[in-house]
Amino acid sequence: KSVLELGAAGALPSLISACNGATKLVVTDYPDHDLIENIRKNVEANIPLRLADGSVQVTGFKWGYDIEKIADLSGSSEGTYDVLILCDLVFNHSEHTSLLNSVEKLMAKPKAGVSNGGEAYVFFTHHRPWLADKDMAFIERARDELGLEVTKVVEEYTGAMFDDDPGDERDIIKTDSINHKDEEIDYEYSDEDDYSEEYSDNGVEADDLLGYTEDWGENGSDFTKQYNKMRQQVMLSHQN
Repeated sequence: KSVLELGAAGALPSLISACNGATKLVVTDYPDHDLIENIRKNVEANIPLRLADGSVQVTGFKWGYDIEKIADLSGSSEGTYDVLILCDLVFNHSEHTSLLNSVEKLMAKPKAGVSNGGEAYVFFTHHRPWLADKDMAFIERARDELGLEVTKVVEEYTGAMFDDDPGDERDIIKTDSINHKDEEIDYEYSDEDDYSEEYSDNGVEADDLLGYTEDWGENGSDFTKQYNKMRQQVMLSHQN
């Protein structure tokens, strides 16, 4: 199968795809010289013959732009790919439209009696749990706007990334002060660590900042927060 990775970073999923028999592999990320050269170095260190024979290619790609260039690299007459890999990208909310546009145009379309079309595998965790709904908007738009079928493949707790990371938390938080005009929020946990945190974000509505709010107290000063450290994978495909 032909495989296209978007936002590849270290390109590990691409390397695994090559090792598992991808016949054509195009590895992309933002067209920054150092970033692309780092990807090329990783590919050359692991599958140099595939890079040399042209069956694996590394190139810069800004989502939504110059799609024709990426289409030409696919090796197919339709300019599309059997598999798209989107790993840790949905947190970039401002780029959802460009990313969806790229998926729509570069994922193989169904062929009656021949193929059900391509698949896009979307891997993610919620880096900012209070904006999880905005992350998930990408999946919802793929379903509602592109008409793609959404299949949940994996959802599992992965544990704390660092030794001093408490992992999943569900605490009652005491609001110390809120200044909606400046979009600056200071709040203090009610746990034993007496941990404090400040959050600032210009141009974001207060409801967005507190989008993970539940169980408000009568005076509006107590609310519940939960971190989500789940690893999730969703498959996007054409509806049968």
